[in-house]
Amino acid sequence: MLPRTAHVMLTGAHGNVGDAIIRRRALDWVRGAREVHAYVGATTPGWVGQLRFDDHDRVYHREHLVRWLRGVLFGARGRVVVLAPGEVAVRRRELAKELGFLLLTAVVRLTGGTVVRPPRALRGRAPATVAVHRLACRLSTVVMWRDAPSAALVGTGLSLPDIGFGETTVEGAPWPRRTTVMVTMRGQRAFPSPAWVEGVTAFAGAAGLRLQTFAQVRQDEDRAVELATALGAEHLAWGERDTVAQEERLRRAYGDARVVVSDRLHVLVFAMLSGAVPAEVVDAPSSKIREHFAQISADVSLDSGGASAEQVRTFLTELVGRREQLFAGLAAGRVQLAEAERLVERLVAGPT
Repeated sequence: MLPRTAHVMLTGAHGNVGDAIIRRRALDWVRGAREVHAYVGATTPGWVGQLRFDDHDRVYHREHLVRWLRGVLFGARGRVVVLAPGEVAVRRRELAKELGFLLLTAVVRLTGGTVVRPPRALRGRAPATVAVHRLACRLSTVVMWRDAPSAALVGTGLSLPDIGFGETTVEGAPWPRRTTVMVTMRGQRAFPSPAWVEGVTAFAGAAGLRLQTFAQVRQDEDRAVELATALGAEHLAWGERDTVAQEERLRRAYGDARVVVSDRLHVLVFAMLSGAVPAEVVDAPSSKIREHFAQISADVSLDSGGASAEQVRTFLTELVGRREQLFAGLAAGRVQLAEAERLVERLVAGPT
């Protein structure tokens, strides 16, 4: 029997390396489909390039939404519909959108199709919107969550690591030959405290490592320049590179790093896949990174608000000391994601 067709939602913002990688992972999960119909929405050629479509994939932009939806709602029986992984807002203003996804899910299921929700997390908790989202999840074929609070709120589905943890690993330098501490922080957040700067600098100095700053999200570039000045670090400027080239450059650079310090989830995920120790050190962090790393039994977060430079340095030193434990958790999480990928592959392959 021929494989089924797959209809995948891959919308996102150009200039965010992590968002593109996790959507590319979802695309990889349906590579065995007879046909892939991917909706990318209103975006740029750079975003499409990051997703690495095959020549025979059918890509739909915003002006082709109706055509893509026609295939989703009225396509061949057995079709597989895969929604985008990542963060899903369920605030009051998303109620109409969630009603639309509920209708889509119901129609697909009633007409013999399959709906897959790859690892996701909820943001905002408007009761009516959550209730609609919960019903849509219960009608779906496969539901996956990348954090425990979202899984508990909805009450159905598999609890897994973020899909990004399943991305291809990069074989970096052996640990003794790694020479850098890499740092990037969100541009919208307040600049780190003097104690944070002193603590990070002291850690790098004591370990004989060079400091580098960078941006994995284009809008963080100015903050990376400011951090380089404060830390006396080298700045890896994004410059005129497209996002594909920046992704490749950073993943190579992570392979030379012992530690990567950031308040961005996917910076830490992809740094870890290149063998670097991930560290969230930030004043008053949200729970996002702590909750997502808990899915691989890892705690890499320090609330540095009020912390001394010595406490920051000690945290980073002790985190490196737990390196083997951290990477054991990563290995176990990748096994879980491989099993989830095989589940979706079986759905795409159809009955044997």
